[in-house]
Amino acid sequence: MTTRHASHPKGGRITLAYRKRGANSHQFVVTDNGPGIPAGERDGIFKAFNSAHDINEGDRLGLPICALRAEKMGGSLSLDPEVTKGTSFILSLKSA
Repeated sequence: MTTRHASHPKGGRITLAYRKRGANSHQFVVTDNGPGIPAGERDGIFKAFNSAHDINEGDRLGLPICALRAEKMGGSLSLDPEVTKGTSFILSLKSA
């Protein structure tokens, strides 16, 4: 369990959703009701080795790796800027 998971409040909730955005466009949304990502850290969360941090807090490579995998599948991974309580990630993919 990572520090970020350990800091999630008791009774926290993670939801998964699917949205069809056109004939060949799909979105998978993962949302939680945790503390969220501070505004000052949002721009760099998908970049590897973006900031100095305590290695005991994890290597912070999970989101950059996920974003790279999404790109390799012809899609994208983004942070929903409209969510202010918790965090919401959107995986957008196209089908053949």
